[in-house]
Amino acid sequence: MSLELLILIVFILLLVCILYISVIVKKSVECLNRTYEPDEITVGEGKKLALIIYQPTRHGSIENISMAIAEELALNDYKVILNYPSKLLNYRLNEYDLICFGGGVYFSRTSPILSDYILSNPCKNKKVLVYLVGRLVDEEKEINELAVLLGGSNKVYKAKVKKDQTKEVRNLVSSIIKE
Repeated sequence: MSLELLILIVFILLLVCILYISVIVKKSVECLNRTYEPDEITVGEGKKLALIIYQPTRHGSIENISMAIAEELALNDYKVILNYPSKLLNYRLNEYDLICFGGGVYFSRTSPILSDYILSNPCKNKKVLVYLVGRLVDEEKEINELAVLLGGSNKVYKAKVKKDQTKEVRNLVSSIIKE
């Protein structure tokens, strides 16, 4: 095999890899920026109220974590409302005993749709859980960026987990509601 042919093959392989990576990046960024129609789900019939607002992820991992949170709350006498962040929502956040905001992390970024919702719907003196699903759970930059949007008067809990860590999230929720 000649050197020119080998260089051509390597060049073609590099182009294919670059194209593949660019498609993944594009789909991930699209997911962060996609708006969804409100689709309210209610879990539980308890006396306390919780609101979970989450930005869907590409592969459904935030949906699983959000539902685990809702189920744990429902087991502890909460009525839980789940929905997507949207300008069409009209929840009065101060009516809820616990508010949760969740989303995915792609390439060290979170959803601007979720950030805008948090900024547009301030709450004060509330328990708030901010949770993210991502691969690098020890990296806190993204979760801190969301938490700071909530202001200083709220009691903010943070969790950055991998997609299969529903048990850990349930344990965190259980400890939050016992405080």
